[in-house]
Formats: sequence, C-alpha cells, structure tokens
Amino acid sequence: MATIEIRHPHKTNTTDACVRTRRMLDAFAEEKRDLVKSIEWVDDARAVARGRGFEGKFSVTETEVVVDIDLSFLTRPFKGKVESRLLQRLVAEFGD
Repeated sequence: MATIEIRHPHKTNTTDACVRTRRMLDAFAEEKRDLVKSIEWVDDARAVARGRGFEGKFSVTETEVVVDIDLSFLTRPFKGKVESRLLQRLVAEFGD
C-alpha cells in the first residue's frame, strides 16, 4: 500500500494529460535534483520516479491522474508536505 495515494481528475484527453504529467514530473526533477534520482517512463501513460526516500508511480487514465508514492520510514514525517505539494502541482496542470 502506498503512503500517499492521489486520484486527481482531468478534463482533457489522455494524450494531453500524459504530456502535462510529463511536464510536471520533468519540472519537479529539475527543481529537486538533489532528491530525484530517476524518472522512467514505462509507456506513454505510466512513469516511475525514484529518489532519496521515495518511489512514486504515476499513471494517466481517461479521466484522472493517479499518483501512488511510497515513502521510506525516514521520509514519512514529510508526508503532509509532499502530498500538499503534489496536489498544488496537479491543480496547476489540470485545475481543481
């Protein structure tokens, strides 16, 4: 079970939602170079991000962006901050 589970709706087509998700992840990796080790796209609609104290799975469906993040024991105290920041980014890309 993921430490953080987010299902954020989008009102666009799947291709556009994938482009926006990729842009969001690329910006995060650029901003947080010290935390993000890799972002690997499994296919056009699914990515796995790994870094210091976390592994995140991102997928895009026809109606939502699904985020499942496992935090290590040492990073769990930051769960609220991580979840809040993710929601801010999702709202910036896809709206409420």
